[in-house]
Amino acid sequence: MGDNLADDTVEQKLAAILAADVAGYSALMGDDERATVATLDAYRDVFRDHVAAEHGRVVDTAGDSVLSVFPSTNGAVRAALAIQADLKPRNEALPEARRMRFRIGVNLSATSSRNPTVRSTATASTSPPAWRPSPSPAA
Repeated sequence: MGDNLADDTVEQKLAAILAADVAGYSALMGDDERATVATLDAYRDVFRDHVAAEHGRVVDTAGDSVLSVFPSTNGAVRAALAIQADLKPRNEALPEARRMRFRIGVNLSATSSRNPTVRSTATASTSPPAWRPSPSPAA
């Protein structure tokens, strides 16, 4: 077996993944795109501040999402709770129809040095119960 296994070595480590998206984002965009983008930009600054405070880093912000990685689940959960607490009074200052409510989940996942893209299935939610979407009525 003359293969050089060192070339195939992929460093893997556990990381806490924080995944967030906006509940009802399409409706917000349909109502007022400019205001929605401005609110989203301001709220992403809140994410960045709390993620950095817990030694994490934001790795992606596609569409209405925020994806962050942390060296510990404790830091990810603390950041998620702080983000929700910080956004609550900001949302309360807006008309009900303009409030931007984030669903946030935290997952412990293996990450790879070969593929820097982080993929996650959120498994622990910090979305306040009142912010979770109601089930659709049966047709």
